[in-house]
Amino acid sequence: SDQKLNKLYNSSKYLCLPSKAEGLGLTMIEAMICGTLPIACSDNKTAKEFLPQDFICEPDPQSMFDKINKLNKQYEIKRKLALEYGKKYKIQFDKKNIAKNILNIFNSK
Repeated sequence: SDQKLNKLYNSSKYLCLPSKAEGLGLTMIEAMICGTLPIACSDNKTAKEFLPQDFICEPDPQSMFDKINKLNKQYEIKRKLALEYGKKYKIQFDKKNIAKNILNIFNSK
């Protein structure tokens, strides 16, 4: 449920996304809205489009481990960065805004 997902995001420091693709990337956006730091791999094109470089690492376990250690050293600063991005994307990818954009696409044809 949305409530359980919200609780999970809000109780997590990090969300690790080791996959090569995330579609629209809603998980990384939802995480940032809640102040959870997403960590994604550089071969994930969606992550490279939506995340600051601070949250991207090379696609291997050691790099992901190193990224977590690096982020831990500046956690509060990076959390503020995540919240800033989350706030921006919350408006941009609001369900109503997405629905309006889809309808506009169909209505323009």
